[in-house]
Amino acid sequence: MGNLKDNIDKGITEFYLNSDIELIKKSLEDDGVDVNKEDIEITRFLKQMKFKHTALVAHKNNQALIDKLVEKFQDAINRNIEKPISTLKHLVEKKQMSVQFRNLDKLNADEIGVIIKGKNLVGLIDEIDEDSSEVQLEFNGQFNMMMAMMVKKPLTNFIETSTDNVETI
Repeated sequence: MGNLKDNIDKGITEFYLNSDIELIKKSLEDDGVDVNKEDIEITRFLKQMKFKHTALVAHKNNQALIDKLVEKFQDAINRNIEKPISTLKHLVEKKQMSVQFRNLDKLNADEIGVIIKGKNLVGLIDEIDEDSSEVQLEFNGQFNMMMAMMVKKPLTNFIETSTDNVETI
């Protein structure tokens, strides 16, 4: 009996997934659902989810930069490289933490993270390592279908050209 119920549920789900959206809206309205109100709620929910996703991705990217910087600073301290060490000392003094972090050689990863938190991380990477840096091109665009068809190729070409020529900048 349970298998029959599962098959019926699966059949109904398949029907709705493959049906015309207007037919589904009509069916919901016949059942007393305010489709317009639900559509507004769904749109609002989707916007919230997109915002949260964007924030999560940004946080992960930020954390990845912090981890990379911490690694670079620790390496610089271990190898006694002057430029990154002086940058770190300057950050400590600027945040007025010189008493707390006066022994740079004893700093752990979390402490370095506290020192660099809230700073321009990409700028710090450039400042401590003039020989190399990483670039990330990110494009977020929302277009209607017609506009998307028109701008897809030029935007793709632009990003590919920018990627190819980033070393010359």
